[in-house]
Amino acid sequence: MNKLKTLFLSIIIALAVAAIAFAWTNPPGTPPSGGGALYFSNGNVGIGTTSPGYKLDVSGSFRATGDWSLGGSAQTDLAMNSKNITGVNKLTVATIDPVYEIKDKKYASYAASIVGGVKEEYVGRAELKKKEKLVDSAAYEYVIDFSKLDEGSDLWVWRRVVDFSRDNVEVFATPYKVAAPIAYEIDGEKIIFRTKVLSSLFGELPEKIEISYRLVGKRFDWQNWSTLVKDQTEKANLIIK
Repeated sequence: MNKLKTLFLSIIIALAVAAIAFAWTNPPGTPPSGGGALYFSNGNVGIGTTSPGYKLDVSGSFRATGDWSLGGSAQTDLAMNSKNITGVNKLTVATIDPVYEIKDKKYASYAASIVGGVKEEYVGRAELKKKEKLVDSAAYEYVIDFSKLDEGSDLWVWRRVVDFSRDNVEVFATPYKVAAPIAYEIDGEKIIFRTKVLSSLFGELPEKIEISYRLVGKRFDWQNWSTLVKDQTEKANLIIK
């Protein structure tokens, strides 16, 4: 009699477990809102969805407080569907390639990498005005005064994010149409461009000389980003023997 009771009780428990398992793996309806219910279907796990289409399918936001490793030794793509990746301190990647599609064909536009610390660049144009008329030449000058720039302008932002000094800023300038040497000076909050043009080259000296210029400055925190990687256990993307 006791054996019969034990067998009957075992059958009841087995049926209950089977019912729970069936309800868990085959949910009858939409998961409850706010509950973040966990569902299994065809080897996939769903959180907040009754029909997970991936090994882990989350409907809604999630947070991970530890390291996040993708793919292991396998090659794995991270598809963001044209969304942004924000709040990242450093990206260790082999190649940055903004891809353009022009007339149904895709073209690469690889970003250049810089050895020698983190730097910020600005490219602009300027007109050197005639400052002094000499016997056989004229002197020209243009001044960028960072203390007088409009707050929020591109050049204002560049100045705010670099370690501005003669040692940490490089300046390149090229004149337009005129074969004139361009010199520059960093004086306090100013970058001053100067040139001198001989009248023998023009006959009548121009009132102004147009230049294109490029400013390259070390970012304000450049000392935190040495060329020699601080963590030598970090995995390299490109290896040269």
